[in-house]
Amino acid sequence: MKKDKGLFAIITQALGSYALCCMCLFALFILTLFGTLYQVENGLYDAKQTFFNSWFLWAELGGVKFPYFPAGVLSMSVLTINLIVGGLLRIRWSVKNTGVIIIHFGIVFMMAASLGKLTNSVEGHLTLWEGDNPRTQVDERASAHFVSYTLWEIAIWEVNKEVNSTELLVPDDSFSDLKGTASRKFTSPELPFDLTLKGFVTNARVMPKGPQWQAEGEVIDGFGILEMPDSKEAERDVAAIHAEVLVDGTPMKAILAGDQLSPWVIDVEGKRFAIDMRHTRYSMPYEIRLEDFIKEDHPGMTMVKSYRSNVTKTDEKGKEKVLIQMNEPLREGGLVLFQSSWGPSTPNYDGPLFSVFSVVRNPSDKWPEYAMWVITLGLLITFLRTLYRFTRKQLSEISKPTPVAS
Repeated sequence: MKKDKGLFAIITQALGSYALCCMCLFALFILTLFGTLYQVENGLYDAKQTFFNSWFLWAELGGVKFPYFPAGVLSMSVLTINLIVGGLLRIRWSVKNTGVIIIHFGIVFMMAASLGKLTNSVEGHLTLWEGDNPRTQVDERASAHFVSYTLWEIAIWEVNKEVNSTELLVPDDSFSDLKGTASRKFTSPELPFDLTLKGFVTNARVMPKGPQWQAEGEVIDGFGILEMPDSKEAERDVAAIHAEVLVDGTPMKAILAGDQLSPWVIDVEGKRFAIDMRHTRYSMPYEIRLEDFIKEDHPGMTMVKSYRSNVTKTDEKGKEKVLIQMNEPLREGGLVLFQSSWGPSTPNYDGPLFSVFSVVRNPSDKWPEYAMWVITLGLLITFLRTLYRFTRKQLSEISKPTPVAS
């Protein structure tokens, strides 16, 4: 008599089935295909956020949003569960399946690395000049922090030439939702005033108000916010927002923008405070100083062949000379610094150059490498076992006596 399957057996069979695995792989294929096409018109950042860093693809009908296709996070999560159930729980654990089991462990480990990067990693960049920045006339050869590509923050500090005061920060997620007329008040016991922010614009230009264009929000001192279409490269967007401070019953207003050369300065109760909008900063456990940037062009051409940076890394242990170049990043203190770009690339420019490093803080940075070694071990065991069985079979065929014709 055939025994009925229990509920647990039915669930594990469904979660570990080949059909579910094929569905997940097909979904990832569709996401990769349409995500690549989407990137052409909307840029890499939006493509990653829409197709791969979310649970669903969303559509809107009649003002109502609804999910219509699994996105990258859901597809990869289900595929990971499928690998665990089908490749580790339902598989027969025996010596002959050792290699296959190890391979599945390696793949699951790689999936865990992807989850770690998605949930805990921070990405940004660090730009260092060989000398003074021609735009600000400030020495920007060294830094102990890197900045986000897309996130912003509002920094507030007391201006004091003798003592460096502590900065108070309003993070991106506290004001980036303030679209249109939406506003929010921010208070702190360390400040003698309240700050009100409203009218956040993702990509804007702050310009003298003219009759040819409509400003977003209030026009202040003849300047307004002109909203611009989002750039394909999200890191090129320059955000802007309206700010208001109430001092002695009198409102003081300003427009904060990500590309402003100097902060908004106000005097309150005999103290001077600066308020600045900038890309979110992340501290590093060491300081990087650019000593020399080297760029090599192809012979007889202006096309760059390679570029690299000689830097000095300074931490509590002292100073260390480091070479950072393409495909040879600096891995130190939980950070990875890649040589990613340089500039200015203006023709006939003979001033100081800057070097751009992509910076990633990823706790699972080395996990994919470890996963590949585990998978390689599993493949090697499977291959050697198959080779051994094949060799034994061939030797047994050779050793069989040849029948003699009568």
